[in-house]
This record gives sequence, structure tokens and C-alpha cells, in this order.
Amino acid sequence: MSKIYNLPALKQVVSYDGLGYGGGKYPTDIDGFLDYEGKVFIHYETKYKNAYLEKGQKLAFERKCDFVIIPAFFLVSVHTVSPPEIVRLADQPVKKIYTNVDRQKRWINYEDPCLNNKQWTDYIISQVITGKIKYDYRPFRNSI
Repeated sequence: MSKIYNLPALKQVVSYDGLGYGGGKYPTDIDGFLDYEGKVFIHYETKYKNAYLEKGQKLAFERKCDFVIIPAFFLVSVHTVSPPEIVRLADQPVKKIYTNVDRQKRWINYEDPCLNNKQWTDYIISQVITGKIKYDYRPFRNSI
């Protein structure tokens, strides 16, 4: 297992009870986040079997990507690992990707996912390193 320093604490349930706001708004969690040298943000969320992103969680993910000025991705994967087994995020097939690249701000769905989180992460980072994924900072120049 990589970079989990306190496994017992990871297994501890965090309750959002008491943090609900009008209309059923609650905090959401993200399963993983990678900041690659300040050049790209990659967020990870994995769902068990047929679970889906709730409307509020999906909206939070979109906004998190939309409001940054560097390329950002949300990789949503699925797994079939039953508790209490450990889900190795790297191996889980990616079913949806949200991105802000080229200001398209779009979801891409893969009904038959063929690449896992590790493969997508490697691909995204390689595209950033080679300059194939860039972001146009000009609209933000006056606000930075």
C-alpha cells in the first residue's frame, strides 16, 4: 500500500452530520487528488458496482475543475471489490472523465471502459509534459 500513513484512521467513518445546509446540501469527499507540478490537477472518485455520482457531488466536481486556471480532470471509476478488501485505485477502470481542457468543460463517458486510473493518469501527464494539453491563461491575466 502506498502513502497511507495511518490505515486505522482511514477506515474511520467521517460523518457530515450537522453540516447540512438548505435543500440537503452537504460536504462531499474526493477519493484522491494529484497536483502534478502545478501543471495539471487530477481528481479521482471510484464507485462500487452500479453506484452513481449524486447530482450535488457531480456539480461539485464540475465546479472544482471549472474554477481553476490549469488543466483539470475528474476520473470516475468503478470497482467490484467487496468490503473489507482494499480497493487499489490505480487498477479501477475509468467510466467517466470531466475536464476543463480547451474550455470545453465536458463529461466524456465510456460505456465499455478499457483504461484504468493509472493508464489515464500516465496519458494525461504525458500530454502535459509534451505540451499537447495546455491552458490559455490570457482571460485570467487581469484577475491574477
